[in-house]
Amino acid sequence: MITKRIIPCLDVRNGRVVKGTNFEGIKDVADPVEMARLYNAAGADELVFYDITASFEGRALFTEILTKVASEIFIPLTVGGGINTLEDFDRVLKCGADKVSVNSGALKNPNLIPAAAQRYGNQCVVLSADVKRVDGQFRVFAKGGREDTGRDALDWIAWAVDHGAGEICLNSIDTDGVRTGFDLEMLDAVAARVNVPIIASGGAGKKEDFLELFHHKGIDAGLAAGIFHQKLLTIRDLKEYLNANGVEIAEQMCALLAEKLGISADDVVVASTGVIGQPLDIAPIAAGIPQLVASLGKDSASAAQGIMTTDTKLKEIAVEFQIGGKTCHLGGIAKGSGMIHPNMATMLVFLTTDCAISAEMLQQALSGDVSETFNMVSVDGDTSTNDMVTLLANGMAGNAEITAPGADFDTFMQALNTVTVYLCRRIAGDGEGATKLLECKVTGAATHEIAKTVAKSVICSSLTKAAMFGADANWGRVLCAIGYSGADVDVTKIDVAFRSPKGTVAVCKNGAGIPFSEEVAKKILSESEIEILIELNAGSAVSTAWGCDLTYDYVKINGDYRT
Repeated sequence: MITKRIIPCLDVRNGRVVKGTNFEGIKDVADPVEMARLYNAAGADELVFYDITASFEGRALFTEILTKVASEIFIPLTVGGGINTLEDFDRVLKCGADKVSVNSGALKNPNLIPAAAQRYGNQCVVLSADVKRVDGQFRVFAKGGREDTGRDALDWIAWAVDHGAGEICLNSIDTDGVRTGFDLEMLDAVAARVNVPIIASGGAGKKEDFLELFHHKGIDAGLAAGIFHQKLLTIRDLKEYLNANGVEIAEQMCALLAEKLGISADDVVVASTGVIGQPLDIAPIAAGIPQLVASLGKDSASAAQGIMTTDTKLKEIAVEFQIGGKTCHLGGIAKGSGMIHPNMATMLVFLTTDCAISAEMLQQALSGDVSETFNMVSVDGDTSTNDMVTLLANGMAGNAEITAPGADFDTFMQALNTVTVYLCRRIAGDGEGATKLLECKVTGAATHEIAKTVAKSVICSSLTKAAMFGADANWGRVLCAIGYSGADVDVTKIDVAFRSPKGTVAVCKNGAGIPFSEEVAKKILSESEIEILIELNAGSAVSTAWGCDLTYDYVKINGDYRT
């Protein structure tokens, strides 16, 4: 099972573990054998052992200490320092190493990499690259960071992978020991060039650094020394933190499902919801995956039902449209009932299409649509740590691929918007404890942003939501929400009305109340779907937001949510 790995590093000099900053100022820390024993017991995923002066001193790695370290641990051990020949590989492997790290030796003799890969396998060969920025270029350094080779680091790493390196340990000299976070720019640049596991080294200062690191694609492990050696952070505490934040569990879920489906783990999208801060147990998920895979089919309703929590209504829709004479389809399922507020919230939306459209245009379509749909929904003003909208396309409709704006893209956007607006209305109408769907339509705004601001403010107003629950045409609460929205509007031009299947009642004209029948208004506002109509009389821009009423049941549901 492949997960993100936490790897402590033993930099060894003269038989002792040492640590410095930016590869300088080396200070004695501890006995390597004792530290290896402690890290093995603490739950480290692997251990790295570097004889940091072997290359600089032109000698072979000290094997006596290595043998003692290997005898104390039961986790994978990577060893580097003074590795110049295949005989060096053989020697450290016989001492108990599982993988061998090459750096200066490979720079002197690049053929060492393919030769070692052929004899011992790619998985045994780890390229350790000490990299520093020089004149805007990522440059490779040798001999423990002491010698600038003049080589472009990205080109060197890519070459090594092409010729047999099965893993990269990227040591950022710029961030080494400074504890300000991993060198994410450098790591992203390398990840864009290779498709083998990358170990990030240099810069770890706190647990949040690892969490940020593991959100970057292509990074498989975080390596650190000082923060572990000095007990500023324990491996156990770090793993508990990462687990609580879902990193390791998410990675395991991806790996397990990918294995069963025979696909890449990078093609698996993980979504979850539940009690915030409560770690997920991988065991029931792992146990359930085979059954889920075996039951895959065309029944979207089962999938839509499967993701419901406090939802009371199924949320699914599909539409059919024509692109270039080909029939295309776009469908979606959603979950969302509480903690719903722009920008999204406890909302899971899965959209699929068989339309052929490029990844770039698909992203453009989704980003543009979400800002006007899902980000305009509010149930209770509370956001969540869990939200996502995913749009997948397989191109099986057979239409000419949409690669640029135009008529075909407009048709696709119309289909997408039809689906997303429907799901928005279903989510809002199914708000926790809700009895009414509210739709706030703002017209006549000077700008689109003003229209959006006003619509959001009104739909989020607790007082307005409570008034709608009570079927009370309290238009003053609407104007109040417009006023505190911060939007640049002229209150003396604002008109307000309420509409439902029972009719329309105007309640405000030019910012002032007008006579209306309370009885008629009551009938209109007693319906399950109500429109709040706001005319700003300042331009032609429009916007719509969706929400629901605020009821007694909302408090009941959330008062005992965990029990």
